[in-house]
Amino acid sequence: MGKNGKSYEKPRLAKTGISIGVYDLFTMFETWTGLEISVYPAPGLAREEIKMIKDLPVSYRHHLSAFCCAVKNNSKKVGCKGHDATITNRRAGERKTVFVQVCHAGVAEAIIPVHAHSRHLATVFVGQAVTPAIEAAGIDEILARTKGLGVDRKQVTRGFYALPRLTEQELERMGLFLDAALRGLAEQIGMEVFEREVLLQNHPHLAKVVGLLQDKKNWNLTETEVSRQAFLDPSYFSRLFKKIIGKTFTAYVKSKRIDYALRLLVHTDLEIGEITSECGFSRQSYFSRIFKNEVGLTPSDYRKHEKGLAH
Repeated sequence: MGKNGKSYEKPRLAKTGISIGVYDLFTMFETWTGLEISVYPAPGLAREEIKMIKDLPVSYRHHLSAFCCAVKNNSKKVGCKGHDATITNRRAGERKTVFVQVCHAGVAEAIIPVHAHSRHLATVFVGQAVTPAIEAAGIDEILARTKGLGVDRKQVTRGFYALPRLTEQELERMGLFLDAALRGLAEQIGMEVFEREVLLQNHPHLAKVVGLLQDKKNWNLTETEVSRQAFLDPSYFSRLFKKIIGKTFTAYVKSKRIDYALRLLVHTDLEIGEITSECGFSRQSYFSRIFKNEVGLTPSDYRKHEKGLAH
């Protein structure tokens, strides 16, 4: 729910490439649990490690459940007063393990420090939920905590009763489950790629584009067409895409085609010519040349090598 009272719908992205990505994991987790995920890049990272943070829009996609929006949409126009981005974020970096806390507004959330190669990269908030202890205290406790902010009591009350009901142990287990998945993912894809995923989590216009490009039917769209769908100026889109993704739009689409070709070569018996067409290349000779430049082997040699290893 935004300032206009409307619910904010996060973009739902499809599976990426040949392995699960951060968006896939978050989307599936939110769908399965009904809990919201919010991501904050860790404080204190060097400029070259977290690019674009200073350029991100003010309205990050953080804590945008109906309850949180009702609390933030107050007469004093204050958010969480740095509680999440600073206090909890630093605490997560120090603790390095999953923990459950009650936020300043009075509801529970699981806190997951994300470390890549032993460095605190981001903090993931999973929530919000109402535990038995919070339920026992009731809505009066929530309204007392937020009274000084000048909130709309009816909106806060509706948001509170819409939250999932979980025990603290259940919430912690869900946090531990997501933590285990994130730890493996961060080590698998590396800090640089995970960092990019975190930045995309905070840049919904660009995230929409990345979501479109997970479907191969959109690989023939031009950069200008895609930028218009994201409601971004083409020149700005081009610069922004390269800054966050780390490669040009054209190079990114080419990498998606090659990733798909890798899958088809290993998991199907399609002829090379058929794979050429499936991946959107116009000529087999061009496909083979591009493939070898990217992978280091011709498509045929790659298939032989991979299927040989499988046996």
